[in-house]
Amino acid sequence: MKMSSRNCSVKRSSLNGDLHVEPKGTASAGLLKGLCSGRLKNAQVAAALGITVRHVRRLKRRFEAGGAAALIHGSRGRPSSRRLAAAVRAAVVRFMTTL
Repeated sequence: MKMSSRNCSVKRSSLNGDLHVEPKGTASAGLLKGLCSGRLKNAQVAAALGITVRHVRRLKRRFEAGGAAALIHGSRGRPSSRRLAAAVRAAVVRFMTTL
């Protein structure tokens, strides 16, 4: 699969909780830094990230207020509301390891 800014992001490993920063997170922060310094225009950043100019303006406000950390989704690190109960998960793991 070809890596582009549209298919990369910041992800947390479900196995051990490690944070994996993939190209989109670093690219968007770098592009927004260039945008804030005046080297780039909104349309250039939008084209590079594959998003709308309106969304670039939203991201720019968040970046100026909180830096690169503000670009990370607010739900990161929270458990999923769709996760299985611990007892059910343990039963499934126990069943699958006995086969």
